[in-house]
Amino acid sequence: MAYMKLILPKSNSPAAESCIIIGGFLNNCLISVTNASH
Repeated sequence: MAYMKLILPKSNSPAAESCIIIGGFLNNCLISVTNASH
């Protein structure tokens, strides 16, 4: 979540918003993989 806080102040730029969205997808994938491995 720390990387989200670093990006959020610049969220007025489309690139930063894309990074947050992509980061959210990657985070969800990591959580799914972690849950599946347990």
